[in-house]
Amino acid sequence: MSVELGGSSRDLPRFFSFANLWIFQIWNHTFYWNGLKHGGGGQPTGKLADAIDRDFGSFDKFKQQFTDTAVNHFGSGWAWLSQDPATGKLAISEGHDAQNPLTQGKIPILTCDVWGTALCIFTFAFPR
Repeated sequence: MSVELGGSSRDLPRFFSFANLWIFQIWNHTFYWNGLKHGGGGQPTGKLADAIDRDFGSFDKFKQQFTDTAVNHFGSGWAWLSQDPATGKLAISEGHDAQNPLTQGKIPILTCDVWGTALCIFTFAFPR
């Protein structure tokens, strides 16, 4: 039995790949927006601050590495701070398109969308 979605059953892998892309993009954006608040920001405290100091040396070093990762990411994607649940270690990573740390078994803590803003800046700075 085949499932028809406006095409042939051969299109199913492409459809599910497309659906997964949008599911993860929705999740990523929801996580991103829920991480922001009016008057928020600043240096973390408690266990997160301790873990940042342990794994990056200082909050300033973390900020610089996170910023460099986001700024130097090429193409659409995200910069992430995540934790490896097996070791407790924090790491900064980047992912293209809709990738996120969950796909690698890690726990996302903070993200920066490096696609939309870059595209808008490029579009308005270099009109055709």
